[in-house]
This record gives sequence, structure tokens and C-alpha cells, in this order.
Amino acid sequence: MKNKTLATVITLLSFVAIPAFATQNAVVTLRLEPDRLLVGLDAMVSLTVTNIGIEPLQLTGTFRMRAVRPEGTSLVLQTDGESLLPDIFTFAERNDSRLRIPAAHSETFFLRTVVTSPSDAFMPAFFRYHHFDQPGQYFLRAEILTRDRAVSFVSDQVSLKIESPQGRDATVLALIRAAAQNDHSTSMAANVAREIMTRYSDSSYAPYWVVDYQTTDEALRESLYVDAIQRTPESYATELKLALLRQYQTLMGEGINYFDLATALAYREKARAMAQDLSKSRLPYAASEATAVLTDTLPTPDQLRLQFNARVQRFAVSTGAVVPFVQCVDRGATKNDPMIALFGYDSPNSLGKYIAVGAANRLRPDDATAALPTYFGPGHTPRPGDSYPLVAVTKHDQAPSWSLDGGVAVVSNTTPACPPQQNLRAVTPLFDCVSEKGNSANFDADFGYKNPNPVPVRIALGTANSTVGKGDPPTVFLPGEHHGVLTIKGKKDTTPAWTLQGQTVTASSSAVQCSSKHGGGN
Repeated sequence: MKNKTLATVITLLSFVAIPAFATQNAVVTLRLEPDRLLVGLDAMVSLTVTNIGIEPLQLTGTFRMRAVRPEGTSLVLQTDGESLLPDIFTFAERNDSRLRIPAAHSETFFLRTVVTSPSDAFMPAFFRYHHFDQPGQYFLRAEILTRDRAVSFVSDQVSLKIESPQGRDATVLALIRAAAQNDHSTSMAANVAREIMTRYSDSSYAPYWVVDYQTTDEALRESLYVDAIQRTPESYATELKLALLRQYQTLMGEGINYFDLATALAYREKARAMAQDLSKSRLPYAASEATAVLTDTLPTPDQLRLQFNARVQRFAVSTGAVVPFVQCVDRGATKNDPMIALFGYDSPNSLGKYIAVGAANRLRPDDATAALPTYFGPGHTPRPGDSYPLVAVTKHDQAPSWSLDGGVAVVSNTTPACPPQQNLRAVTPLFDCVSEKGNSANFDADFGYKNPNPVPVRIALGTANSTVGKGDPPTVFLPGEHHGVLTIKGKKDTTPAWTLQGQTVTASSSAVQCSSKHGGGN
């Protein structure tokens, strides 16, 4: 159910007129926040049910939304019962206590536009649904069903104005619709999100697409969410805050798993601050979740340190020395080419071993480009097809060495050359952000890249690696996703662009500001 959008469980029904109230045992008040939307955006629906009878009222969680379109035709949308519950991924049982309203009591239920995490979105789509694509005034009522199928309650009538997008908003909506007609996959959503966030981040639609923007750069992801929180209605902003809260908790745990206590403590503080903010929310589901984090699930800094120390001790019981080795070296074609050395290791231990960066885990020269691992699994690493645990990039005349657990692996004249790589996939250039925005005709831009291969790729300057505008592109591309590796200075009437292996990505003056990108970092 987690990845299933509400659009897939909404059924279009023929309109059947019913009395304003099938019974007088309940009064239903319908609210929309906001009540004016651009085509393709969504609003939070809240329903307050007041039991004016003398017996408890048992709802089912199922409701119908009845709408009169601007031209006068009618439609009815029905959910299958889950969206009135606090946990929208759980269907209601016939006697679910959360949907039981005592006599003379009121309960408010929220049909939420929910984002479960920055990388996993669940978005109930009422007004994004194509039935609300026509601009104009809609008149809506909600009908709530009870355990007795013959009894239901109809809300008061509210109006909703759907407005036609203009300018850049119209361009973005056309992009969304064109992509949806051709492909409904997750990759389509990710591509559309990247296009919107890098070219039209100032559009009204952009904040609603941050959840589909795929990146491993957590600072960039966080800054996009923070920007979206400031630009969306309270209901959706609250969902984004909840998503960030969950992400902070996840990244806190990952910090411990990867032996990075500083990162774990930093995300723990972010989670605490966000939970405190949300605990004051007027929306009860947000306040409840945040309070539970503060009181039940968020460890104290001392508890995090204990978790870290316990993990270190667990992986420190391995006594056999981990032996580093140099697999091969790529010296490049000219003296100006960087040297690339691929290192691996052999571990005789049956468990992994933790070796902190320092005297027992150090790369020379100090200015070499590399990320040192601290966890060393059993056996021979890398295995065929895996990424190397250490890739060192140095100047052409600086041979790197890796000191590890008492041993040293050194690149020497006898180190074998790396064989030519076969069947490599293309490295993709990425436009990140506007690093210095003057005006639409003159701005600087930052770029990154994504290398899907398990080994570094060398791309010499030339037709396969060139820029429009002044920049100094790298010629060595490490495995994975990397951002902020290249700044291209634009000139008047010259838009910065980067071409890699036949793929060109062009900057946009209306993209995200780089200062925002790095402002929410770890």
C-alpha cells in the first residue's frame, strides 16, 4: 500500500442526488486548505464530524467527494476506506475505534497530501486528478459512510476555485502533462523533477516535485525541502517537515552504521529541532508523531555515543591485520593527466573490522583525492564487479600510498597498468544550481556528474568533454554521483553548458541558488 497513490483507489461514480442529510445524527463540516489552486495542485481536505445523536457513531473510513464542475456537470469520487485514518496506509476495520465517535462529541479527519520521506512519496491526488483540470469554480460536498450502509452523512457545501497557470507555470504544467502521456514510471517522475528543479525552480509547481527529485546529495535534497516548506500551504509544508524529520532519523542511524559519530550527532540535532517545531503544530497527526519522536524514539547524545562505541567494539574484536594492496594504476597519456590508483584489501577475519582514519588508516600524499573507508569486511575486496574501496587521484608525478593496519601499499614503477575498461556506461553531466546570479543574460552555474560504473572513467578535454563558457572541467570521473565539481562562468548572451560523451546539459538562470544548496548541509 505504501507506494500506491490515492489516485489508484479513487473510483469515478455516476452522480446520484441524495438529501442533504440521510439522518440527523451527525453534522459534517468540510474544509479545504487552500481553497484556490492552480490546475494540477492539491489541497488538504478536513472533515469535522459532530455526533448529535444519543448513541456512539461508527464510521467506516470511506467517503465520497461530490463535485459540480464549472459547466454544471457532476461527478463523484470515492475512496476505499483508508484515508480517514491517522495511518493512511491502514484500512479501517468495521469497528475501528479510531473511527468511533461518542455521542455529543466531534472528531476531525484529515485527507492528507502525504510525503513519507524525501525519497518515497505518497500523494493522495484529489485535485491533481484530471477531473479538476478545467479552470473555474467547483462546488463540493463530502459524504461519509457509516457501518450501516443505508446511513451516510453529507457535509456542507464549499467552493474551490481552480485557476489556469500562466507564464512559467504554464510551461511546467505542459512539461508534466507531456511526460505523463508517454511514461508513468518512477524514472519519468525523476526526470521531470530534475527538469523542473534545475530550470523552473521558481514555478509554483516546483515545491510539489521535490519528493521526486533523485539525488544522493543530502544537502541539496534538504535545501530543496526547506525552500518548498517556505513556499507551500501549511498542510503540505507540514508533510514536508514530517518527511525531513524521518529522513534526519534515518541519516542519524546511517551515521552510526558507517562509524561517523559526528554526522549522527548532527542529524540527531536536526531531528530534535524539527520534532520540537512540529510538536506545536495545530494539525494533530503532526504534533502526535513529533511528540512520539521526542519522548520515545530519539536517542540522547550520550545514547548515540554508546551505540557508536558498542558498534566500534563489535567490529574491533577482529584481530587479524587487514592487508592493503594496489590493484593497478592509470598514469594517463600525458604528464598533465592525473594519476589514478585503485586499491583493495584482504581481511583474514570472519567479521568486519573498524579502523579509524589516522595513523593506522592514512593515504599519502595528503592532498590526494580519495575517501578513506573505515569498515573492512571479511575476505578479498573488491570482488569482481564491485566498486573499489579506495580510489586515489593524485598529480601525475605523485605516487600514492595507503598505510592500513600496520601494512603499506605503494604505487611503484612495477605496479601494473589498469587494463582498458570494456562496456562502460556513459558518464552523465548534471546541472546543479546557479552559483552567481546577475541577470537572465549573465550568470554563473555549478555542475556535477553521475558515473554509473564501478571504476573511475577518464574523459580527456575535447569534443567529449567541453564547456560553453569559461570553466575547468575534470578529466577523471569517480564512481557515483558528485556535485559542485565544475563552475562555468557565463557571459552576456552565453548560457553555461557542459558536454560529456555526447550529452549536453545547459544551465538555467531560474534554477536553485547554490548558496541554498549548500546552506542545509551536514
